[in-house]
Amino acid sequence: MQATQLKAGVWRIDLSGFLDAATVSRMESQFTQLMPVDGHDVIVDLGGVEYCGSLGIRMLLVAAKLVKQRGGRMVLSSPRAQMQLLIDTVRLGHLIPVAPSLEEAQALLG
Repeated sequence: MQATQLKAGVWRIDLSGFLDAATVSRMESQFTQLMPVDGHDVIVDLGGVEYCGSLGIRMLLVAAKLVKQRGGRMVLSSPRAQMQLLIDTVRLGHLIPVAPSLEEAQALLG
């Protein structure tokens, strides 16, 4: 997991591997700590995510709520086909915007 500032007020957090129960329990607090403060926006790059379980979905929802409480916005970016199918199935895109690429995620944030 890595956080990179793309431009003033916009951060990208890269996730990879498996977002299963064991992994999420180890990484959730670190992921939450990477969420910026003071109204900054976040793009969560899902391009490296191979699997996501229910706790992974919950981790994303909690992070989106935290970013919103801090005055920012969160967009999910670059999901693989299997991840996009999960996003569509659980209707996660109705709660967190999803973009097929980093460029389109940045465009959603303006």
